[in-house]
Amino acid sequence: AAGQVEADSLRGIVYVERPSGATGGGGRPDDFDTFRPGARLVMRDLGIDAMGELTALGGETDLSAGCGLGGTADIRGPAVTWDGTRVGFAARSSATRGYRLYEVGIDGSGCAEVSGLPPTPDDVSGIRVHDFDPAYAADGRLVFASTRGYLTAEAVGVAGPTRTPARLEPNANLFVREAAGIRQLTFLLNQEIQPSFMTDGRLIMTAEKRETDFHQLAGRRQNLDGGDYHPLFGQRTSVGFDSVTEIVEAMDRNFVMVGAEIDPNNGVVDGAGRILILNRSIGPDQSTPRDPEDRAYISSRTLPVSDGVFRSPAPLPNGVIVASCAASA
Repeated sequence: AAGQVEADSLRGIVYVERPSGATGGGGRPDDFDTFRPGARLVMRDLGIDAMGELTALGGETDLSAGCGLGGTADIRGPAVTWDGTRVGFAARSSATRGYRLYEVGIDGSGCAEVSGLPPTPDDVSGIRVHDFDPAYAADGRLVFASTRGYLTAEAVGVAGPTRTPARLEPNANLFVREAAGIRQLTFLLNQEIQPSFMTDGRLIMTAEKRETDFHQLAGRRQNLDGGDYHPLFGQRTSVGFDSVTEIVEAMDRNFVMVGAEIDPNNGVVDGAGRILILNRSIGPDQSTPRDPEDRAYISSRTLPVSDGVFRSPAPLPNGVIVASCAASA
């Protein structure tokens, strides 16, 4: 009521722990078809004290230990329900299997595949079928990325999974599980991945844009009813990067994302990049300099950290952003 952060508003953080190296690492966000074994889903106790500061990290709980995935699990994209009781994530136990969605209690109990999704084979005509990147709406509906091609017969005239035109990878679109079943949200020929929710219920995501001599991962926004699909940020390097991924809305309603280059030769690996903050109200999302005499212009773009590379920014109730960081990169 006083606009203050309650001391018990944060209980912990959930993340994926995995080996580094050639067979480990997180991979680029759109490289989900490569099997990366040895991952665990971990929760660490974390709180906010009476002064609004973060407490020290506490005990660890292996949330994936009771999921029957074995020591070769490949885990991706954890998401916590809005009531803070369960964690959704994607996992698979071998390279011949596709990702499937799981849910587990925050104490590690009751791990099981998500119910209410029509079953799919692991492989259709040589295309791996994956369900991954879950995101929960406040009303309990579940949005996720999938290569299942469940409704693509009406959209592109082909039943079942499809491949992206440029790299011939399994093509992912977004779907929502709701009371009436599964409804397809996007219908594109390139990847649509990493959905997350704004506090007003709208959906934000990363979409691949690719043509001859052009490749970009950019932001999109869409209503959960399927309407008002349109560009968000990061169109044609307007923010200084040709890739913006892991887009989330912070407590102040600014957008936080990872900005990076797609070029694999620039030394950045595993989808890491710079933390990029964009204010959605004060101006255009451009990185190019403006006339210093233009007093009407306020840049909406902030790069708050100059050293290291980052992944997976997540907003905390006290206004802090927590992220994975390779500080020496």
